Amino acid sequence: MANTVELVFGADQVRTTSQVISDLQAIAKNIEASGTTKLRFSIDTKGIESAGSAIQKNVKAFSLTNVANESKKAMSAATAEMTRAKIATQNVKTESAKLVGQKQAEIAAHKSNAAAIQEEISKLRLQKAVGSSSSGSVNLNSQAVANVSYSNISNTVSELTSTKQVTTELTNSFSKLALAKSAFDNAPTKANLDAYNAQKTTINSLISSINRATASEKQHQQSIHSTESDLLQYKKVLAQVESQYNRYSANIQKSPELDSNYQSVITKLKSGISSGNFDFKDVTDARTQVADLDNTLTETGGKVETFTQKLKNLFGIHLTTALTMVGIHALVQGLNQVYNSVVKLDEAVVNLQVATGYSREQTQALINDYSNYAKELGATTTQVADSANDWLRQGYSIEQANTLIKDSMMLSKLGMIESSESTTDLTAVMKAYGVQISDVSSIVDKFTKIDMEAATSAGDIATAMSYTATSANDAGVSIDKLAGYIASVAETSQAGAENVGTFLKTMFARMSAIKAGDLVDPTTSDDISNVESALSGLGIKLRDSNSEFRNFGDVLDEVAGRWSSFSSVQQAAVASAFSGTRQIDKFRILMSQYSTATKYATDATNSQGSALEKYNNSYLKSVEAAQDRVTASFENFSNTILNSDLVAGTFNTGSGILDFLTKIIDFGDGAIPKIALLVAGIAALTKVQTALNLSYTNSTGRHKMICLVNMPVNDLVATRNELVA
Repeated sequence: MANTVELVFGADQVRTTSQVISDLQAIAKNIEASGTTKLRFSIDTKGIESAGSAIQKNVKAFSLTNVANESKKAMSAATAEMTRAKIATQNVKTESAKLVGQKQAEIAAHKSNAAAIQEEISKLRLQKAVGSSSSGSVNLNSQAVANVSYSNISNTVSELTSTKQVTTELTNSFSKLALAKSAFDNAPTKANLDAYNAQKTTINSLISSINRATASEKQHQQSIHSTESDLLQYKKVLAQVESQYNRYSANIQKSPELDSNYQSVITKLKSGISSGNFDFKDVTDARTQVADLDNTLTETGGKVETFTQKLKNLFGIHLTTALTMVGIHALVQGLNQVYNSVVKLDEAVVNLQVATGYSREQTQALINDYSNYAKELGATTTQVADSANDWLRQGYSIEQANTLIKDSMMLSKLGMIESSESTTDLTAVMKAYGVQISDVSSIVDKFTKIDMEAATSAGDIATAMSYTATSANDAGVSIDKLAGYIASVAETSQAGAENVGTFLKTMFARMSAIKAGDLVDPTTSDDISNVESALSGLGIKLRDSNSEFRNFGDVLDEVAGRWSSFSSVQQAAVASAFSGTRQIDKFRILMSQYSTATKYATDATNSQGSALEKYNNSYLKSVEAAQDRVTASFENFSNTILNSDLVAGTFNTGSGILDFLTKIIDFGDGAIPKIALLVAGIAALTKVQTALNLSYTNSTGRHKMICLVNMPVNDLVATRNELVA
């Protein structure tokens, strides 16, 4: 722009007023010199706004700073004022304390002065009382003293009266004291006071005498009580030493010195109790002497008693009666045991007679043979007879039954199951697998061999197999494999034999149903139409061809070999397909323990002779076998003494046990030797029972308490021979 002077005012142009005026003057000169005709003003608005903001901030900061400074000044002033107030308060407290102390000192001084004044007054009163005695009157203080003394004496007399220790003299003296007190109260003269004091002295003397007499009486009573207590203790010591002497008199009298010492102590005790004068320091001394005698008796062996002495101490004068009653009790109980044995054998005779068609005489002869056979097998006659009955009823001959009896007895004893149960289990396995009689012992061998290796018993294996043998054979599973399956599942699951057998039966039944074209589970009625297709989807084939099913044992071998490669979902599907939903857990156990099951199956295959070896070397040498032999002998003995015809004839009349014994006695001359033989037999068997009355663990691992077929002969009868000797 020509001829134009531009003035720009900006935020960065900070100048004073004089500088601005100077600048304007300089501009005016320039205008005049240049001939400029226009003057243009320009304002830097943005710069001014920025400057304004800065100014506002500075103003705010200045304002806050001023406020803070003013606050600090006010606080300082307030603090100074509070300090001055505290100082003033403390000064007031100090001054107050000084004033209180001064006042307390003044009060204490006043009290001291008052006490001194009171003391002076008391002295003056006393002097006045003494001074007035010549005139025959006393002051109030003397009256107060008299009142107190009278009250004390009155209370004392009341206490003595309550304990019934008051005397007539005391009562009269107290009456006189009361009169003297009344006279003094009415006329408080010195003469009346002296009379009162004289009577007071008299009654106090009487009270002291009574108290001394009372104390003496108490000591006397205590002495009497102590003497009575000592006398009671001496009597107890005498009873103790006399009891000991009477119990061991036979042994004490063997030593004259010891006997003399006992007699001396007993005599001193009796004499002291009678006279009251004891030749002992005290009761403790008497006890010590008796204890010394007891120690000497023990050290010399005088306290050892014979069996007869023990019985005498136990029964006293009734020993003979007790022995007689025990003998009668033993005889009656023995006869009762004979009766029970005869009844059981008669039941076995009847069962065998029905099974064989033999006459009673032929059957009784057979029972005698079984009794001898039982002794060979370490069993009872009843056990062998019951086993024979089970086999004979299945149509086997006597010879065949005798062979099977031995097998079932071995399984029963080694497998820890009843003989009837072992017969049932062996029958199921025999029928299912078509085992010949001559090969039944091999079944027992297999079970026994696995029993020795696995944590399960031969009896449990046999019981479980009886549940599933038929279905297992239909599925093509051998006895050896089946026994291995049972043992591995049983020892891992710790389930019962019946439970394990049911699981395997269910699994085999499902496969047999599929094989037969039946698409329903025969045990649970579940639909199994898709089982084969489900297994086929996992590569498990149940058939060799469309018309031929594979051996199920081979199928299980294949599944077990691939089990670990299946996922958890696939394992669940396979387990459900084979065993159903209720038995899945046991199928999983079988698969996880399949290698163990295979090992047990191999053991079963190589088990020939295992049962007989264990039976001969373990069971037949056990206490259980010895007990069963004794029982068999006792059964035979009972049958010889009393035949079942006599028992049946007696009880058919309903006469009971007493008539039964009466009939024995009336049976004739032949009965007497039999009764004598019976008593002798009981006495002999008593010794056997004592030897067998033991707690032991037999060869099969069972813990048993032996008792001779409930023979009720106790320890006292067992030592009868010693008493006779």
